[in-house]
Amino acid sequence: MARPLQSDLTTSLTLDELHGVFLRVTSSMASRIARIVRANKLEQFKTEGTSPMGEDVGWGAHIPTFSGWHGGSVTLHMYVRDMGKNRQVRLYSPHSFGGRRASEKALHRLEREIATLAAPPVMV
Repeated sequence: MARPLQSDLTTSLTLDELHGVFLRVTSSMASRIARIVRANKLEQFKTEGTSPMGEDVGWGAHIPTFSGWHGGSVTLHMYVRDMGKNRQVRLYSPHSFGGRRASEKALHRLEREIATLAAPPVMV
């Protein structure tokens, strides 16, 4: 097993907003081809008792991808600790040697969505 990928960030988004981002992004990442060719479906779950640094809540998803005939999946976790005004977020993706690129892509996409929603609106 390769070394897992992780990213830590701080945001002002609420727990509900972060959960919504996680559900929306992971749902949109499932490959259409993977859904057609295989019966492998997106699986989203709440992580319980597996938090690596004592976060308050966590969510996970197994996202089907198309990687060769047998396909594959990316596993992505988001752990959140509520710090009052801000939330500390850890994005985590265990992966095999062949799944690193897909895991990186999933982490970066989730980071961009969180950053975009947390950014103050631009007045024109």
